Amino acid sequence: MRTKKMNFNFLNISIWTWLIAISGIALVIFTFINEKVNNDEKLKEKDELINELKNIITGGDSYFFFQPQIVSGSNRILLLYKFSGKYSIYDSSIQIHEYDLIQLNNLKYNYQKVNTLTVNHSTLNPLIEMNYLLEVQIPNHSSPNSQFGKKYFMTIASRNGLIEEDIIIRKEGNNQPTIAYKVISHLPKFSESYPNYDHSTIKARNRHIDPAFPVHELDHTRGDSSWTAKFEFFTGSDLKINESEER
Repeated sequence: MRTKKMNFNFLNISIWTWLIAISGIALVIFTFINEKVNNDEKLKEKDELINELKNIITGGDSYFFFQPQIVSGSNRILLLYKFSGKYSIYDSSIQIHEYDLIQLNNLKYNYQKVNTLTVNHSTLNPLIEMNYLLEVQIPNHSSPNSQFGKKYFMTIASRNGLIEEDIIIRKEGNNQPTIAYKVISHLPKFSESYPNYDHSTIKARNRHIDPAFPVHELDHTRGDSSWTAKFEFFTGSDLKINESEER
């Protein structure tokens, strides 16, 4: 009987030992997993903080461009600052190339460069409303066959990227002026804190074409695919590649 009792106690001791060992292993595993989850969350929070600080310093995905707007009851068009994004933009240099539509000797019209301007901004805050950049005067009275055209090509270089914008203003005869513009951004890959535009990411941002604008004059009829790109925001007329063939 004593031998059986000793065997019974030995068996019980073995079971409890195994249960304690298994519980200890489970506790170690749970602690490891819990610490890993906490560490992953901390790393994620750290990455988000670093990314937010980088956006605050560089400007993140914010950008600005110029939106032409006809002043009601007047012959003026203002090029208004238009901001997109929540971060401030730094060290902006705007180059404006201005072209006038002129009549050539063969009675055809073409654009000729008439001016170049540079405007610099140290900081542009999205919460502060900016005034207009330029004012365009449209002829008051025109003969039925007269042609007025103004074109602007702008580059906006900032700390977080490069914006290219085309603005075209047209007035045919006694008709109301019409407007077309497009905005393309180049987001550089940074190498040693310097922007590298040779390997930039191109994004088609904004496009607007007034319904009455002579779309056959746009460069997409001569192979410029940027007018027909997939823009994030677009309003007004749509474009067809064979637009010139249909006229």
